[in-house]
Amino acid sequence: MKTIPKPIAGEEMTDPRAFGGPEEPTPEFDEFAKVELFGHQQLIARVTKAPIGDFIRCDILDGKGKTAFTRLVNPKAVYAINLISRSLALALAKQFATEPPVTRYDLPALAAAQEGE
Repeated sequence: MKTIPKPIAGEEMTDPRAFGGPEEPTPEFDEFAKVELFGHQQLIARVTKAPIGDFIRCDILDGKGKTAFTRLVNPKAVYAINLISRSLALALAKQFATEPPVTRYDLPALAAAQEGE
């Protein structure tokens, strides 16, 4: 919790937060980036703050500029976030294509496992 210093006797306090005034809104982070993760993984993604904990939301781009899938990344797993332009992100998306976490080849195995239960 943030504490706001109390004014010293005779000193004027100019911080509006000291009197319950509004804080300036923090702009939301929303950038295209090349995200480097430990384990030599590299993602080309639109990066924002995830609504869950301190996770980083990476909307992984496909080669056509659309979101292929979304991955929530623990910030401790991030080696670097290199901010790039949208046009560069779209150009690099094919080169750094990342395999989605679930593919259509996983589905028959899932269906077979469910039938066996």
